Amino acid sequence: MRSLFLCWMLLVMLAACVAPKPQALPEGPLQFVDLPQFDDQLRQSLEARPDDIKIAFIDRVKPSNLPDRLTPWMTTLRNAGGELKVVPPAGELQARGLPLLSLIPTLWTIFSAVKTDQPQTSLLEGYDAQILLKIDASGDRLVDSIVFKKR
Repeated sequence: MRSLFLCWMLLVMLAACVAPKPQALPEGPLQFVDLPQFDDQLRQSLEARPDDIKIAFIDRVKPSNLPDRLTPWMTTLRNAGGELKVVPPAGELQARGLPLLSLIPTLWTIFSAVKTDQPQTSLLEGYDAQILLKIDASGDRLVDSIVFKKR
């Protein structure tokens, strides 16, 4: 009987050592890198259902040239009932009725894209997204970050 108990305890301890440990969610904003690991990180962050998920860009990204890796996420956001807004740099004056016309081709591509590797709609239900723009030192308008916000 005692040897059976010891075997059972040994099995429990071995199982605890081999059991996969859940990955910790990244602290701070997700850093966008055009690799499949980014999709995994964003998926894990969305599964945790936080109020905000910020995606920061380490490269210079023009708003009219968003990376293709983001297209399925934005399309799924729309399919889940979410709204995508473009937020101009703070203090920038905009002509009324003609805001950010340079983004029309990008938004059209995002919303008309059909891919088979779409993220699950349930991940993005209840979220909206904002593309936050900035102006760099040379005066170029760039994407500062994308923020998914719970409605």
